[in-house]
Amino acid sequence: MSKTLAILIPLAGIAALAGCARQNSTPRIPAAAAPAPLPKQPLPHEAELRTAVESFHNALASTDAENQSRALAAVKCKKSDIQKIFPKHERFWGVIELGLFGLEEDLAKVSAEVKGYGPVRSLRFVDLRETGEQWVVAKVSADVQVAQVIIECEHKKVSMDPLLYVNGRWVWFPNLAKIAAVLPKE
Repeated sequence: MSKTLAILIPLAGIAALAGCARQNSTPRIPAAAAPAPLPKQPLPHEAELRTAVESFHNALASTDAENQSRALAAVKCKKSDIQKIFPKHERFWGVIELGLFGLEEDLAKVSAEVKGYGPVRSLRFVDLRETGEQWVVAKVSADVQVAQVIIECEHKKVSMDPLLYVNGRWVWFPNLAKIAAVLPKE
């Protein structure tokens, strides 16, 4: 094939597409048979995650401070959870635990904000092991499920800090990325 012909063939294709654009129509390019999309697989323990998030949200949206404290305690990360989440970072367990203190102090402020969101309309769960920042989840024990929850409420759509399935329950882990950033590589 000559150099001129090699240049003209792609130019002819571009001209044909441009002509279609001017005529406000689409080119007739045969579509490849796309594979049928796979049905979305639920996260392991998704039913428990749904219950935990809905209970936590409803408690925060209530006016009962004691109910709010109980709900936080139900999802708050404990020392035994930290040990399971970061088994290779034993010398940092105490520091990580200290980083989770103070959540109770912010409860009234967070509750006031959540009340303005309105009731939950839908929840969407994202498996962070599949779609999250891999440098973060790589620091978490491989047998711990890591999920992000997007909550669509009547007046606002929010994303929670990650929740991790550890020791038979879902725990809320604020600032997981910040903590993972300071942990050394294994």
